[in-house]
Amino acid sequence: MTVVIENGAMSSSLPLSLSQRKIGKIHSRFRHSFNICFEDELVNINIMENQLSSFGINIEKDLMSILLDDLKEDDLVNMDGNQLVLFPTFGEVYEINLGRLQIIDLALEATLPTPGRLSLLTDLFSPREYLDHSGLPMHQGIENHLYRLSEIPGQTAEFAEELKYFVGRGKGLTPSGDDLLMGYFLIEKLFHGSSTLLDSLMRFIQHHTTAISVAYLRSLKDGFISQYYQEFCQAVDHQDLPTLRNTIEKIKTIGSTSGYDSLLGMSIALGKTEAGNLFPPRFVNTYFPYLSHFDSL
Repeated sequence: MTVVIENGAMSSSLPLSLSQRKIGKIHSRFRHSFNICFEDELVNINIMENQLSSFGINIEKDLMSILLDDLKEDDLVNMDGNQLVLFPTFGEVYEINLGRLQIIDLALEATLPTPGRLSLLTDLFSPREYLDHSGLPMHQGIENHLYRLSEIPGQTAEFAEELKYFVGRGKGLTPSGDDLLMGYFLIEKLFHGSSTLLDSLMRFIQHHTTAISVAYLRSLKDGFISQYYQEFCQAVDHQDLPTLRNTIEKIKTIGSTSGYDSLLGMSIALGKTEAGNLFPPRFVNTYFPYLSHFDSL
C-alpha cells in the first residue's frame, strides 16, 4: 500500500531541480523534519507549523510524525515526474505528489538601499543582543576577527580571508559562523542584487562545513531564501515597520542560536552598506563597544 501526500507547500526553488528523475536517500532526521540527499543536493521536509526552507517542502504534522517513525537514515528515495517516493525500511511506501503542493515564492528580490530603509534597519537592529546570544565561542581571537570584518573594505581579498575564518566555525548542523555569513550575504544580495564574493567562496565553503550549511548558502547564492528571511526582505522593501519588527522576532527563534547569528551577520553588512563599505566610528562604538580595545591592531 502507498500513502499519498497531496497537502502542503513547496519552495519555488524546487520544481526545476526536481523535474528530472533522481535516486536519493534519507540524509538526516530530526524532531519535526528530515533531509533527503540527491547526490550533493538536499531537500528539507518539514511540518507546516515551521518556516518553509529555501530548499524545502512542508507537510501536515500528523503525517510527519508517522513518517519519522518509519524512516531511517539511508532509506531509499525516488524522484520521478511529480512524485517524490519514500521507501522506508519499515512501514508503508509514501508518495508526495509535488503537483498538488502550493508553491511559495522564496526568490530574493533586490531593493535599493535608500536612506529610509537603512535608517529603519539601524534603528531596529540590536547587535549587542545578537552578540550576547551568538553561538560563536567568544574569546579574543573571535572578537578580533569580528572587528576586522567591520573595518576591512568588503570587496577585497583580505576581507574574503576574514570570511573564510568563520566558515564551519562553531557547533551545530549549521555552525554559527555559517549563519553569520548567511546574514551578511543576505543583506549584500538584498541591496546589491548579487554577491560575487559569495560566488567565489562557494568552492571553499563546500569543503569546510556541513552539508546543511552548504545547502543554505548555495540556495542564497542562487537567489532563494527561507520563509522568515523572505518576509524580512519584503518588509524592508515596503518599509513596513510592524512586519519588520515581527519578522526579526521570528528570525530569533530559528535554531538554537542560528537566528541571532544571522542577525549579527546582517548587522555587519548593514554597517558596510550604510558607510559605503566601511563602518563609521559611530556605528562601531554603538554596535560593538566591547571591541573598541582593538583600535590599535
